[in-house]
Amino acid sequence: MLKLEERISFLTNNWETSFDLRLRYKVSGRLSVVDFNEESFLYLPFYAEIFIPFSDDIQEFFSNRGRAGLGLGYNISKKWGIEFLFNWQSSRGGRHESFDVTDYVYQIKIKKLWNFKKIIKF
Repeated sequence: MLKLEERISFLTNNWETSFDLRLRYKVSGRLSVVDFNEESFLYLPFYAEIFIPFSDDIQEFFSNRGRAGLGLGYNISKKWGIEFLFNWQSSRGGRHESFDVTDYVYQIKIKKLWNFKKIIKF
């Protein structure tokens, strides 16, 4: 997935606004581990995302450069699933600091698949 985004920073200590255009590139997937039947299975979800700023002029306190995650998922049925993800990202605490791994985040996602073809007749 490729995204182009405009970031706006508004600092209240000096009432200045700064803008930054950046490109985001994300690669994700999953590996099937155990198939219980056609509908339920265990899998390993993963992703990696990088942020490429066109300029480094934004005056924000935190700026991240990359993010990645790995987890364990379980598809309960064709319509329901649950995932546990461990995420980490590299960021910096100020404009002149180096990028280091700073954040470790745990996520639990409950997924519901909607089949819109059955809801809306085409």
